[in-house]
Amino acid sequence: DSDCDSTKSKDSCKINIKQVCSNMYIYQDEKSNKFWKIEYIPNEDGEYRIEYGRIGKPGKIESKSDTYIKIKKLIECKTKKGYILDSKKSIDCFSLNL
Repeated sequence: DSDCDSTKSKDSCKINIKQVCSNMYIYQDEKSNKFWKIEYIPNEDGEYRIEYGRIGKPGKIESKSDTYIKIKKLIECKTKKGYILDSKKSIDCFSLNL
C-alpha cells in the first residue's frame, strides 16, 4: 500500500507498511563469514537500523533514515555483492513491489 500518485516522485513516496521489516543477509566464502541486517521502522521519518559484522561476534549498529525506495536500492546493492537473504531470520516486506 502506498501514498504515491503521479504528482510525486518515486523517492518521496511514503509506503504504508504496518509492521517492522527485518531482513538478515549472509555472505560466506573462503575468506568471509559476515552478516548484514536491516530493520525498517514504519514511521514518517523512514527510520532504519543496520547491524553488520562477522557471524558469531557482536555487530556494529547504525541508525539512519531515508525513503523506502532508497532503502530497497541499498538492499539490492548488498545482494549484487553476494549477500543472501536468510529467510529463517527475516520478516521480509522489502521484496514487495511497492
